[in-house]
Amino acid sequence: MTWWAPGEVLAVVLTTVVMYVVFLVLVRVMGRRSLAAMSASDIAAVTAFGAVLGRTTLLSEPTLTGGVVAMVTLFVLQRLFARAGKRSGAPILLMAGPEIRHAELRRARVSVGELRQCLRLAGITRLDDVAWVVLEANGRMSVARRGATPDPFLVEDLPGYGA
Repeated sequence: MTWWAPGEVLAVVLTTVVMYVVFLVLVRVMGRRSLAAMSASDIAAVTAFGAVLGRTTLLSEPTLTGGVVAMVTLFVLQRLFARAGKRSGAPILLMAGPEIRHAELRRARVSVGELRQCLRLAGITRLDDVAWVVLEANGRMSVARRGATPDPFLVEDLPGYGA
């Protein structure tokens, strides 16, 4: 068992505090949503954040300065990719009423089984109850029940939906 010298322990504590504060400041500056939605790129980013934090706080490479620079770089990249994804990620109409749009399912890489599961989770028991199913830009599916006419604001970005 290796015993650390008091100076080494203090260095780990101070480095951990600095990295933690930097992380919290970056989350505050970049917005809470910078880590809220967990897409594949978000999971990769969180893994990278954890690696940088862990290595830096345990006084491995990178140094404190390198760790802070790496953390800031990761947050900036995360923000840039999130913004690029919002611009290019238009919602995809998977169902319009009871009609399943198979071409859109293929384009979105959503299986019929995943669609069925989404409908069941939304409490849909008959396809006639569906107003629409949309694959949102964040990767989640939203389901609206047939009934009242939707507000135009809610469907203006849904190509192929004739409200």
